[in-house]
Amino acid sequence: MHNHVIRYVPDLRFQHPCALLISGTTGAGKSHFVARLIEKRGIRGRIKEIYYFMPRLERLEIQPPKNQELIRMTGLPTRSWLDETFKSPKKGNALLIIDDQWGECVESKDIEYLVTYGRRHLKLSMC
Repeated sequence: MHNHVIRYVPDLRFQHPCALLISGTTGAGKSHFVARLIEKRGIRGRIKEIYYFMPRLERLEIQPPKNQELIRMTGLPTRSWLDETFKSPKKGNALLIIDDQWGECVESKDIEYLVTYGRRHLKLSMC
């Protein structure tokens, strides 16, 4: 049966730019899933930079592929940061990960902009 599925769906990776909402209870493995997604090139396309936003800087157990840079950041991306960082023609091939900040995301107009307009027009993937 496995070969049958592979024949019709040969590449199960996500296509950049994409948006994923990964939800689950504490300790369910959400961060682990995202780490493996990065390490196994689970998003197909040109991603050069991975911006990992977290409430406070912590060590990450992620080994990105050699041609991708992992940049750890605190807090949430702001609209001004998005516009400054990704408006130039050479930018935009990035993955933004927002970890462990659900409540802050729900209340943020900057995240609303990112999800509804900015991500698509700036050619960003996000989890």
